Amino acid sequence: MWGIVSRRSKSYILRCTFLFSIIIGSGILGKSFVFHVAVAHAMAKNSSHVATVACPSPAAPTSQSLLVVLLDRSGSLTEGASPTDPNGYSTSVTKALTDLWPGQMAVIRFSGDTTQLPILGPDTLSDPTQRADLKNKVQNYPIGGDTPLGPAMHEALDLLHQKGSPPGSRVIVITDGNPTGLGNNDGPHQEQDIRKNLIAQFCNQGIPVSAFGLTIDPNTAGGQDANRLLSDIAKGTGATYSNVKSPEDLAREVITLYAQWLNLSFTLVQGQGGNFPMSIDTFAQQVSIVSFRSNNNYNIALVGPDGQPVTQGVQRSTDRHYEIDSVNVSGPIIAGTYTVNTGSDPNAQVYALVSSPLQVQLVSPTPKTIAYDNTPVQIQAEFLKGQDILTPSQGQGQIVASVTLLVNGQPAGPPTNDVILKQQGNTAIFSGQTLIYNQSGQLQIQVQGTYQQVKRQTSFTLQLLKPPVPPKPVYHCDLNCQLKQYTPLIIVGVIALIILAAIALLALAVMRWRRAQPKPYGYVTNGRPNGDVDLSKFRRPIISSIDLQTKGHFNIGLANFELVFPKDGKVYIRSARSNSSRIAIDFPGEPRPKEVTATEIEIKPGRKIYVNDKKVASFETSPGKRWT
Repeated sequence: MWGIVSRRSKSYILRCTFLFSIIIGSGILGKSFVFHVAVAHAMAKNSSHVATVACPSPAAPTSQSLLVVLLDRSGSLTEGASPTDPNGYSTSVTKALTDLWPGQMAVIRFSGDTTQLPILGPDTLSDPTQRADLKNKVQNYPIGGDTPLGPAMHEALDLLHQKGSPPGSRVIVITDGNPTGLGNNDGPHQEQDIRKNLIAQFCNQGIPVSAFGLTIDPNTAGGQDANRLLSDIAKGTGATYSNVKSPEDLAREVITLYAQWLNLSFTLVQGQGGNFPMSIDTFAQQVSIVSFRSNNNYNIALVGPDGQPVTQGVQRSTDRHYEIDSVNVSGPIIAGTYTVNTGSDPNAQVYALVSSPLQVQLVSPTPKTIAYDNTPVQIQAEFLKGQDILTPSQGQGQIVASVTLLVNGQPAGPPTNDVILKQQGNTAIFSGQTLIYNQSGQLQIQVQGTYQQVKRQTSFTLQLLKPPVPPKPVYHCDLNCQLKQYTPLIIVGVIALIILAAIALLALAVMRWRRAQPKPYGYVTNGRPNGDVDLSKFRRPIISSIDLQTKGHFNIGLANFELVFPKDGKVYIRSARSNSSRIAIDFPGEPRPKEVTATEIEIKPGRKIYVNDKKVASFETSPGKRWT
């Protein structure tokens, strides 16, 4: 009988028997070493699971890449006693991205109680008309209602699938709190869907979801929940989360992230009295000067090295909160000290994004680095000129790394620590190490290098993990000690063999029962290329719409139905208990699709399935069916 059992079933039965024996042995013997074996076995399983969930590294953005911004438009932004963004900085930051991003961009504004959210774009930003149209739509969209973050993430995922997830694509979330909604779309349901389904899907597609919290209060239960969710979204997709203390700070965080994506040198320009001087060096090829202001009552002017306003060789983009001056360092634009005058605006912020062959590059840590708390992190950096590594003479270059620990998007632990990296002999490597941090979080590493008086910056965020708990030591003893220990275990083993035989008989009976069950067949398709789900891959004769969504891409939303395969060889469809949508299938000769209820109705090959009057799937007997 044992010979006819499959290898997989044998393995499963042996594992069950082994664990059952451990339980019996520990109960009878009370020996600590048995407990240690069980703990070590569990730890090994957990460690292997964590090691397999790394997301694919995204490519650098190009002119073909798609940026999707999920922009919170809920009422809490402007309503109530403490609005989170009363002056619309999140709107302006989103518009600034349309002036900077090199490819296509779409904005999904999420608010209200609906799961079908409007999508602005995607528009090709190299086309001035499309860029201006997208900025105008972002500016004029109304604010109010709930925070349907989950549906917005679904819309983003569907859009990326439709566009083929171009390499270098990214997603940004800007929100001021937890997801909210009504019924099956309330906050807890959205959070469960995000954690169980959406995070993994973005990770598998190699699409990082960078999250920004707008003044979320970490001292409240709701704020702590929101920080955890947004942090988990970012970490689970290979991105980072920042919780800004004021809407004015949002620009700095987003522009910093954008510079990381494009491998640009980012500089926060220091100013005094409304003047922000910066040096454009001879290495620079293109510079984007991003100036944020309180409002358009403060005029921004770019003054050249000659003390005169720059009027030629510059491309300007403006908004009530910002001006972007993009300059190519050639022709009328020469190297030298340029000054941004912000009209004495006390809240002005100026950033310089420099494209240059001269760069400072982190050698270590990298995205593959695994770092733990209570252990210093080694930092190594070098200078590049194009693809070539520069080796400065002693004293010709200097690199400093500013390190900050972030927990749930907020600085924690020691204040920002400046690590002076020392050049290693006559090599190109500059090296140093961080402080020891006693809690996990994200290490934000800002690196500034100075080569021949020319400054360059780069940044990187590293996940700082809790170290794995080592197994407790196994105690050794001599032969007599081992005999005393293992004699009772042998007795337990004999009992376990008897139990094993019973389990084997039970497993064989279950296998025979399963073989006698009807098998699913056919395909459910979304009518697009590679849109088929092979139903024969499912073991149970009842397949839910949730099961289908885990295997394919269907715009089912909150609809809940089941396909039933009885022994008569036919296929039936019925709605499930928690369904809140209208489900129907088409019938030849009928004027409109027939509604699906809890009573099973037969669905034949070629029949379409509708959710809320929208065709979402069809049942077929062969793959590759395309809808006309």
